Amino acid sequence: MWWALCIALAGPAWWIGPVPLHLPSTTWPAIAQAWALHPDAGLQQPAWVWWTTAWLHGSPLHLAHNLMALGLIALLGSACRVSLTSVAIWSLVWPLTQLGMLAQPQWHTYMGLSGVLHGGVAVIAMQQIMNKQAKLDKYVGWALLIGLLFKIIMENPWQYPPIQTSGSDITVAPWAHLSGGTAGIALYFIRSVTSRLPSGTRLTSERRTLD
Repeated sequence: MWWALCIALAGPAWWIGPVPLHLPSTTWPAIAQAWALHPDAGLQQPAWVWWTTAWLHGSPLHLAHNLMALGLIALLGSACRVSLTSVAIWSLVWPLTQLGMLAQPQWHTYMGLSGVLHGGVAVIAMQQIMNKQAKLDKYVGWALLIGLLFKIIMENPWQYPPIQTSGSDITVAPWAHLSGGTAGIALYFIRSVTSRLPSGTRLTSERRTLD
């Protein structure tokens, strides 16, 4: 299922190809106009954009970088033996990443996979950290999480929303990385906490019965 989700992220992005950002949006292909997320429109836009905007990329280099990163995350997740729960959580992170972009209403258009990819790394890291049986998995998880948080903090998304980096030919949106990473960490933490509640309740009931 992990590989199926990675293919679901990569396939349409590769098929659509890059969007000509140097041209007015009214001249973009119809699919790009319909699928792009517009943070300045808030919730007044089609529901499908929470998923589809991740498939759109602003240049061939932008697309290539994200597809290569997705390939590495696919291999990492496979090596870490991600669970179906982690797959389900990353599936939820996908639209929630875009929802977090509404916190930047000064942007007209956002597109790309990078926020969702940061969320995927966060989910893998949290799964490894929450593993109670293997200490090595915990070390791997903490290394991934610390590296992810360090990267996001260094990008300083709350002070410098869109930036132009030397390794990119488009404007990068660090806020998307923060949104995706936060969604991945928060959803996995909530799942971990709630999954423990039923067993705790049963234990309490058993103790009361014995008393």
